[in-house]
Formats: sequence, C-alpha cells, structure tokens
Amino acid sequence: MKTLKFRTLTLAAVLAAGVSAGGVTAQTKASPPPPAIEWDKKRLEKLERNVRKLERAVTQRAENGVPTIIEPDAEVVALQARMEETAGRMQDLEASLQKLNADLETTNFELNQVRTAHNQARREIDALRTRNAELESKVVAFEQAQAAAAAAAAGPVSATGQSSTDFKAAMQLMLDGEYAGAAKAFEDFVAVWPEAPETPEAWYRLAETRYVADDHAGAAAGYARALKGWPKSKWAPDGAVKLGASLSALGRGKEACAAVAEFDKRYAASAAATVKTRAAALKTKAKCAA
Repeated sequence: MKTLKFRTLTLAAVLAAGVSAGGVTAQTKASPPPPAIEWDKKRLEKLERNVRKLERAVTQRAENGVPTIIEPDAEVVALQARMEETAGRMQDLEASLQKLNADLETTNFELNQVRTAHNQARREIDALRTRNAELESKVVAFEQAQAAAAAAAAGPVSATGQSSTDFKAAMQLMLDGEYAGAAKAFEDFVAVWPEAPETPEAWYRLAETRYVADDHAGAAAGYARALKGWPKSKWAPDGAVKLGASLSALGRGKEACAAVAEFDKRYAASAAATVKTRAAALKTKAKCAA
C-alpha cells in the first residue's frame, strides 16, 4: 500500500499555475483569455490565511499510517466547550426547575390539607363555644333558681334587724318611684313583722303599690288588712275609699258600697276634700243607695 503524501501549496505555486495556464491559453488561442486577476496585498493576505486553514484541516498520516486531524481551530474548540458547558447548565437548570415545580405542587397539596383541617377545626370550635355558652346560661339559670328556692324556703328576713328601719327603707323605695322594689320590701315586712306598730301602714303601702299596678284584687286584700279594726290613722280615710274603688273594679259593687258607707261613718268628718270627692264619685259609679 503506497503512502500518500500531501504537499502544501504555496502562494507562489498557485501563482505559477495561474501564469502557466495563462501561457497555454495564449499559445493555443483557442478562446480569448479571461480577464487577469489583480492580486493586491489585502487579497493576497486573505488568500494566504485561507490556504493555511486548509493546511490545518488536511489529515496527515502518523508514523503508523493512521490518519489524524491536526491543529483544530482554537476559537471553534473554545466555542464548542462553551456551548457544551452552557448546555450542561441548561440541563441542570431544567432539572432544578422540574424539582422546584414538583416541590411546589407537594407544598400546595399539603397547604390545602392544612387549610381544610383548619376550617374544620374552626367549625368544631365554634360549635363547642356555642354549646359552652348554652351550658353556662343553663348553669346560671339553675343557680338562680336554686337561690330563689332556698330564699323562698327560708322565708323573708329583716334587712336591718329592726322594724322601724325596715319600714323606712321600704318607704324610701316607694318615694323614689321604685314600686316593684317597694312592693317586695313591704311584703317582706308584713311577713317578718306581723305584730309591729308599723304593720297596718305597711299593709296600706303594699296595697298602694298594687293599686298603681292595677292589681285590684291584691290592692283590695291589702287595704282590707290595713283597715282591720278601722284604725284612726291619717291614711285610713284614703284607704277606705280605695278599698271601695278596688272592689268596684272587681265587679263587687255591693261590697264597694259597704266600704264607702264605713268611710262616711268613720272618716268623712275628718277626711280631706279630695278624698270626699272621690267617695262621692264612687257612690255614683257603684250605684250605692243614698
């Protein structure tokens, strides 16, 4: 097997070949010669560079006959290395991005689970709070009922330990316009102090609180207890007329007229003019006999 030998073409050989070809053409005169190439310095340098590139690209045989490519272009090699490095980085970035996307999907899934559990826990807590509030209300109501039952079982007690001061306290409530509190205070008074000197008037004042509340039955009972024995107190004339008015409101005209008759008999002479006027009006309303 023959060994092929490559000879580097020099610029002079190329020029000589061009001249020779021109000479042959001139001698044969078979066709007109092509226009001559003007080889200026810049064009020659470019041609020289191209030839050198061709020389580097030609494969040469080593001593063992294996062809090799020599002198690769440094810029090309560097560019190829950069491209390979960039491609590797792109692959790494793509892999990292895929991992991040997977992690993000996992995180979103876990976050949704946490939100669902949180909402469920809030609903359960709200339900427990509502239930707890209901239970607390029931406990308070139960405790109040127990306290009321215990108080009722024990009965009323004196607020001050003395009948006179208890009566003054109840009267002050009435003067302040607190009729509900005054009624309770007078009820407790007549229960705690049934024989006290203030008890008849306490019954009268209790009847007054009921009269204001249009409790005619309660008022009639209170006035009747206050007037037991027909006392000569300053409030007795008013109590007798209001007893008749309460009985008249209950439809008990005959008993109302009897109360007015007792007023005329026991209190008319000393009663105030306004009380006498109300007694006369009651007689007319109840159609009492003259």
